[in-house]
Amino acid sequence: MHKIYENIFVGMFLYSLGIAAGIRFKEGHKLPPMSINLYQQTPADRLIGDLFASFGGRSFIIEFKREDRASDPKERAKYELLKTTLYSDFEHLKNVSLYSHFFASASISEQNEPNIWLKPYIFLIHKKFESFSLKSFIDGVLDGELNYGGTEEGPFFPVGCSGDSLREYLSLLGKLYLPADSNVSLSNCGGLIINISKEGALSYLSASNIINLTRSLELYYAREHEIISREKSIEREISRDRFREMSR
Repeated sequence: MHKIYENIFVGMFLYSLGIAAGIRFKEGHKLPPMSINLYQQTPADRLIGDLFASFGGRSFIIEFKREDRASDPKERAKYELLKTTLYSDFEHLKNVSLYSHFFASASISEQNEPNIWLKPYIFLIHKKFESFSLKSFIDGVLDGELNYGGTEEGPFFPVGCSGDSLREYLSLLGKLYLPADSNVSLSNCGGLIINISKEGALSYLSASNIINLTRSLELYYAREHEIISREKSIEREISRDRFREMSR
């Protein structure tokens, strides 16, 4: 079987995500500001994975590996270290890991078809957990939630996390995986925010570090939610006024 490198699968993921988002935009769905940053083979990839992304004010990371490397002893040791840590002194971060830290296994089938399967990193060697297909994962990212049960009943959980708990989890990864003399941190890894207008025009904003990036997006969505809630409240009040007028 011929070899395809991991960065090619990353490109496949990004292109597929872009196409899916574009289709939704064309269908009339609003696409809010988002952030997609590739840190593969940089000093920061031990801290924030190969891919760091933020949709809907929630951020997540993905680590990509070819299927033949998924059971690599180094990866297994890395997984065991994280699992042991989460189930001892950092139990409050288990859900953060479940919702925001994913492992992508990439392979080529006997029919020469490329495949990417994703699962929470905390379930890396959990054989009973059914991985998400590339399509189901991308749909989940755009919908804001993933079906962890594989049935119509779910359960459904959000994709990504936000706030101080997310930043604490990323800091924990740095403490576990970065060399002691590393100068990489959340405060010196920059990223980009992408916005698309109603007319389809793209604009970009750079953030000096991941902390500022995530806080900027979280603030935007908090304000957006407040505006939407206020608009719905006004609509309900107008509806009540009309009903009162009719009942007179």
